[in-house]
Amino acid sequence: MKRKINSLQKYRTSHITPQKLNALWWKLHGILESENQIWQFPPDILQLCKSLDTNQKYLSQTINQATGLSIVSFFHCYRIEAFLKKLSLGEAQLKTIEGLLTEVGFQNRSSFYKAFHKTLGSHPKKLLAQISDKE
Repeated sequence: MKRKINSLQKYRTSHITPQKLNALWWKLHGILESENQIWQFPPDILQLCKSLDTNQKYLSQTINQATGLSIVSFFHCYRIEAFLKKLSLGEAQLKTIEGLLTEVGFQNRSSFYKAFHKTLGSHPKKLLAQISDKE
């Protein structure tokens, strides 16, 4: 049986301070928002680390401790949020769903559906049907 280890235990030997983790977290948000690196597929983690002046281990630790997610899951959540924002702005009326998925960084419908269900616990077809009913 696999036992889940909390992040404090997991990172107890880490050399990064809580202050640096906090600073890295906010710097990450700033870069993602300003440079749109989130939309690249796959995200260039090494380039992102270089922009953040950190390494992949500390980036992973920062995301994990702040959100409880892996780097990949964090990017999926961020992309789904962007997709939902595009829907709320009415972009589904102007573009295909595949077009919107590509814009937010998903490579195909299958990976989007899987990430959507894992993140929100429902199937995206329900949401898309609700949008179609409103139109």
